[in-house]
Amino acid sequence: MMQPKAAGTRKSMPTPRVPAAADEQSLAAGTASEQLPHNENSIGQQRDSLPSPEGDRLGTDQEGTGRKRVLVLPTVVCANPLCARISQMAPGTIVFEHQLGCGQLEAGRRDAFGELVRQAARPEVGSVLIISHGCEVINPYELEEEIGRLGKPVEVLDILTAGGSVKTLRAGAEMARRMQEALDRGALLQTGTGHA
Repeated sequence: MMQPKAAGTRKSMPTPRVPAAADEQSLAAGTASEQLPHNENSIGQQRDSLPSPEGDRLGTDQEGTGRKRVLVLPTVVCANPLCARISQMAPGTIVFEHQLGCGQLEAGRRDAFGELVRQAARPEVGSVLIISHGCEVINPYELEEEIGRLGKPVEVLDILTAGGSVKTLRAGAEMARRMQEALDRGALLQTGTGHA
């Protein structure tokens, strides 16, 4: 016969272990959900709510050159690690990490959508690579359309459609590199130091 538990006693849950930082090899091995080290290219801090307008959402151009950057933009929190890795693999690009895009009510979805568009509208952003998971409340193609109205080149890559994290990592890094190179070529041509 089972003895009743004394009132007020609770079995404590073990503290979850935070996984070690993932590298490209572990991502390729299917451990993309592991926590990545903070990306030096990150322009947002991981937080529970939207950053305030005065907050440090996008870093300023540290070189002071006015260089246009490709913004790697996740539509949902679970795409943050992959976007951070893509940005690390594509020199010159930046990423906006956030805690939004999943399980939000309509008002929250609209706020998050608007914040992503505002990040894309920043003057240092020359083009945008949207990384979608494929199941979030923010529609990446609506976001693509809205960012396109800003007159900036924009591409969408969907993790589920692309065939998973590893394929998205490879395709996303290549797309981001190509987009950043196009921005850099355009800047050289505008200053008259490049060749057509």
